[in-house]
Amino acid sequence: MIKEIKGEKQLHKYFNQLKMKIYFSSTDVMHMTGISLRTLRYRIAELKVKYKGVKSLMYQKGNKWQIHNNIVGEFLPKYEPKWKNLYNINWQSFITWSTLNNYDMDYHKQLADELALNNPGIRFYYVLERTENGKYHGHLLSTGEMKQIEKSIKIILDDYIPYFEYRLEVSEVRNKVMAINYLQKEKYDERLY
Repeated sequence: MIKEIKGEKQLHKYFNQLKMKIYFSSTDVMHMTGISLRTLRYRIAELKVKYKGVKSLMYQKGNKWQIHNNIVGEFLPKYEPKWKNLYNINWQSFITWSTLNNYDMDYHKQLADELALNNPGIRFYYVLERTENGKYHGHLLSTGEMKQIEKSIKIILDDYIPYFEYRLEVSEVRNKVMAINYLQKEKYDERLY
């Protein structure tokens, strides 16, 4: 049986138990979010006041600031950025599906392709992972609303797999940076639609 940990718990497990990067340098934050040095300085000034008593979220090491992954989202652009990357796209839904039977990588790719084709105007970031048992499962980020995406993906999955042979979880993206970093941990395939 596949062990599934729900949304936020899974993200916290990824960062806490797997010892992934907890602090990002100010340069990393600028590249991830697409903000300028000037904007970074303004945000740091605002956040120093906001998190005055909490030194573990942001501290200065030499000339660079070290910023905790929980607050990197506060550095995202407030306005439409000039160029887009994975971090500054307005992701709304976090989707995970796993199947009871072991379907190959191409099968899961086909499901993700159909989801993207059936939802024009909505962007998706898809990552395929393999469990310890060797079974593939898919994770997606979507710019579409949760209810709309959940309905669409259920229709597609039900066309191919009986409803009792798959698990589907669709949740709201609360922390974009943690969600994207989680998806990039151990990927066998990835696509941006």
